[in-house]
Amino acid sequence: MTDIFGLSTDTIARTLLIGFAIAISIVLVMGLRNRIILRLALRNVPRRPGQTLLIIVGIMLSTVIISASLGTGDTLSYSIKRSAVDNLGEIDLIVTKKMIVAPDTWEFSPSYMSYSEYDNLAEQLKEYENIDSLAALLSEIVAVSNPRTSLTDGRVNLTAWQQSNHFGDSVGDLEAISGKTVDYDQLNSNEIIINEPLAEKLDAVKGDTIQLYQKDEINDLSVIEIVKPKGAGGVEPTIIMSLSYAQQVFEVEDQINWVLISNKGDAYEGTELSEEVAKHIRVLLADKSVALNLQTLLTEELMMSAISSHEDDLNETQKEEIDLLVSLLQKEPASDELVDLLSKDSTRTKVLIALNNAGIDKEKVYKAEFLFESLSDYTIQDVKTQLLELADFLAAFITSFFMILGSFSMMVGVLLIFLIFVLLAAARQSEMGMTRAIGARRGHLIQMFIFEGTAYSLISSAAGVAAGLGISALIVLTLNNIFSTFTDFFEFSPNFSLNGIIISYCLGMVISFATVTVSAYRVSYLNIVTAVRGLPAPINESSSSLKEIIVSLTKGFRKPAVLLFSILSNLFALQLISSVSQFFRFVFSVILLPQVILVTIIRILVHFFMQGWLALLTGAGIAYWGSEIRERESLFGLGISIAIVGIGLTARKLLRLANLDMSFIDRLIFTFMGIVILVYWIFPIPYEEITGELEGGPDILFTSGVSMVAAAVWTIMYNADIIVKTATFLSGRSGKIRPILVTAVAHPMSAKFRTGITLAMFALVVFTLTVMSVLSSTFGTQFSDPEVVTGGWDIEGTINAKTPIENIRRDISPQTLNKIDAIGGHTLMGAEVRPFGNEDPEWETTALWALDEGFMANAGFDIKIPADGYGPNTKDIWQELIDNPNLAVVGGNEIQTSETRQDGWRKDYLKGLYYDSESFTPFDIEVNANNAEATIKLTIIGVLDRVHEQNGSSQAIYTSKGNVDNVMQYKLPITNYRFKLKLDSDIQEVSRSIQRSFLRQGMETQDVKKALREENAAGQTFQRLFVAFMSLGLLVGVAALGVVSTRAVVERRQQIGVLRAIGYKRYMIQASFLLESSFITLMGVLIGLILGLTLSYNAFLDIRADANVDNLIYSVPWLQLGIIISVTYVFAIITTFIPSRQAAKIAPAEALRYE
Repeated sequence: MTDIFGLSTDTIARTLLIGFAIAISIVLVMGLRNRIILRLALRNVPRRPGQTLLIIVGIMLSTVIISASLGTGDTLSYSIKRSAVDNLGEIDLIVTKKMIVAPDTWEFSPSYMSYSEYDNLAEQLKEYENIDSLAALLSEIVAVSNPRTSLTDGRVNLTAWQQSNHFGDSVGDLEAISGKTVDYDQLNSNEIIINEPLAEKLDAVKGDTIQLYQKDEINDLSVIEIVKPKGAGGVEPTIIMSLSYAQQVFEVEDQINWVLISNKGDAYEGTELSEEVAKHIRVLLADKSVALNLQTLLTEELMMSAISSHEDDLNETQKEEIDLLVSLLQKEPASDELVDLLSKDSTRTKVLIALNNAGIDKEKVYKAEFLFESLSDYTIQDVKTQLLELADFLAAFITSFFMILGSFSMMVGVLLIFLIFVLLAAARQSEMGMTRAIGARRGHLIQMFIFEGTAYSLISSAAGVAAGLGISALIVLTLNNIFSTFTDFFEFSPNFSLNGIIISYCLGMVISFATVTVSAYRVSYLNIVTAVRGLPAPINESSSSLKEIIVSLTKGFRKPAVLLFSILSNLFALQLISSVSQFFRFVFSVILLPQVILVTIIRILVHFFMQGWLALLTGAGIAYWGSEIRERESLFGLGISIAIVGIGLTARKLLRLANLDMSFIDRLIFTFMGIVILVYWIFPIPYEEITGELEGGPDILFTSGVSMVAAAVWTIMYNADIIVKTATFLSGRSGKIRPILVTAVAHPMSAKFRTGITLAMFALVVFTLTVMSVLSSTFGTQFSDPEVVTGGWDIEGTINAKTPIENIRRDISPQTLNKIDAIGGHTLMGAEVRPFGNEDPEWETTALWALDEGFMANAGFDIKIPADGYGPNTKDIWQELIDNPNLAVVGGNEIQTSETRQDGWRKDYLKGLYYDSESFTPFDIEVNANNAEATIKLTIIGVLDRVHEQNGSSQAIYTSKGNVDNVMQYKLPITNYRFKLKLDSDIQEVSRSIQRSFLRQGMETQDVKKALREENAAGQTFQRLFVAFMSLGLLVGVAALGVVSTRAVVERRQQIGVLRAIGYKRYMIQASFLLESSFITLMGVLIGLILGLTLSYNAFLDIRADANVDNLIYSVPWLQLGIIISVTYVFAIITTFIPSRQAAKIAPAEALRYE
């Protein structure tokens, strides 16, 4: 994997490594300067092994998530790249003649070139240093069968090539399943080699006779070897035969249709030369005279102006390409660089779009298009580089997706680190007070915690990387199980890059170190007297005045200055030993100076942020940036949330001037902020009228989740007394339960900070799990009914277009035909379309379904919107298509969703037709099917329901096959058949019988409803995988509860003694602690559940309204959520059980003597 979030992994790894080295260096410098503080800090690590283990587990979570995400991305990238290399071997580039439509099969395929053309190209490249080898190839798609097993395959890759070439090297070798190398130059006529995938599909062995169907002929071929599916052997089912025999079978004597090129270097290194080699070949194969004419045409003033002005519609890379083109057009005639640029399809497309948009004379646009088309008869495909880039793109996407999903758990991990160190500070309050009393400064306490936290972070980051890679391996195992449903010839292989490990370790370390540092600064604010006496005084707010902050900064600069002055004084006094000693102290102080500056800047920002006005300005700025510049909904929402906090803090500052009770002010302000933020995120506010349409994305989940959970938690914690009073009231006269319940609720509500953090941990993770589970379940309802999605068809059969079926009913056995209720057929092809009567040459590409009468008469594809004067129901629309072949319907995904939501990939030829319309006026379109000489005029009379899109339909035009046949001037072969079976018919039995009936055509059948169920099952497995990954955060919540419960036993030892002295039994003490744990767990879960259900419901309403999908039903997977919550609660109780037993065993006399 080379990129994450658009940044190079090399750059990220180096940057983090440098940051890590700097941070460790600073810690080492501080440790060398304060060795006593360092020893005091490190002695705490081994003193309590159980506590140390719990701290390490809590701190390592962020590293686990990062490591698992990067490990999964590395594995995905490696596996796809390996598959690409296995499939292509040493092949880097492919040269073909431009694609044509085969007149007898309507399929696009490379045009054939004569062998002399190949020889000529090979001769020109013979002395080119960057090419290792060249080979000629004939490749076709064929239907085959194995008579011995009656198994067929209708789409098999047939390859025939000449292994030896002008350079004398091999493009790729074949390796037999036995391990030996196979020489395919020695193949005789009627002899073939097949690869392992085809052998398994046909159940073929060496010596079998395989029948190949080509037009009306059957060719019997003898299998002489079975090879592994890699390199020249191919990954998909493949037959290899001699080139001369293949030319005879396909009647293309002395012709080929592919030229394979292998660059210098191995299978990976060769791709680094692909761009240069492709440029060289494009220049060789281009017609320089045509390039010169094209240059002359494009340099005309209006043309140049049109091309230059088009830049605003392009991204940075495309703009650079256009700038280069404009520059080259004005230089020397037909330079190699210009010819190469003009030969690229991307350049052709951008230039023609620019000319059309600028309103250039149509004749000149036609001429430019003709010259572009005439520039070269060949296409150079950089296939391997494209596959390797795809691997990196998918890996980066998956890594980003996992890290976004895991961001909640990472946030929970940060909260846990913060909580742990606050509790550690509370546990060592007396110790720290005595340390301060004997002369230690606040900075020494900060350093003590930083030293200890660094030690924990170094250990936990290493453990987190190892655990994350283990989780990544489990994810890969799950992905392999999912993909095994669809293919047996692709497998993910765990692979973890050094960059990924470095990023995981350093980033986890940085997150932990930063959190520990912030925690250390907070806990350093303690009162020496209360700390020494062990009084439970709360830690003061770290709200230093601006004067104190500036004084602290001045001290930071003063120390190096004083030391420098002292060094110079000693040098003048010739006191060299003192100068050297002070020089090292000066160097240490200079090294620490950036830290002092950074901390001061942060303290100043926090100071003004807490004043309110800076928070308000920051929020407004982020909201503006998100809406006007980035157009991101998440940034806009984040800005609004921060602005609300700013308003609240400003009001808090003003109310403090009125000398009101501080607790009342804080309750009022924080309740106000919490409620307003919740209202903003929960209730849909039509801000689009001000901001315009903003782009959503997975990041909105994180932003909304953190904002809503924070608002809900501080609203609850600042109104804790209401909860306590409610618990007291509800317990009523319940006797022994009442004191237990009141005690269990009152203590966590009094410790607002630690309880709030623990609640936020549970709420954040449960919120994420709820939203993901509900949305996955909801979207599953759209495709939950296979009968609806498939249109009622049971079996789908596909054949090779080169072996069409004359009369399908005649060729099916009578016994099988009696079990079939209906048969429909269609042919899918590419097409170009535009409004009828429009002289604009702009054609748009789409798919065209040419349907036979059987398909239209029995189609269960619902019509969402009928045109005026047609219908009104679905059956009527399809009958209209049967009666009038000039009519058509379009797929729901072919049109815009609504007038207010413009989807960029929808077609302009349907502009004005929206999926949320009730009806529309029929209109005419012009269709060019597969570059036919004539076009078809069709009248659109309906829009297909989008629910059928999962079954390979919806984004296309549907019309009668008869009309297309007339335009194509030959009978179009049907390549896809659908079968509806009668009730109680055995689908598998009928499917096998149909397949046997059409061995010659290579018929391949599948149970479409079963296939749909398998796809849905795979999707559910993915969803469960994501849920399991996000559930890591719940482990942190449980760990936090254990930390809080363990600390509570120590803190409340005297309170436990008093309770025992006044009559509490042991079971009551234990029950109180367990109820306290239950209360915190269930309240956190409840907050996350309510907020998650609310947000997911709002998202459901927005999606259903925008996409206008009527059959989308809000679905809550209560069983799944119930299991998650139950498991969380059980583990929380288990974690609390041991501390609660310890509390119950405390003797009253012992507890009351405790100090």
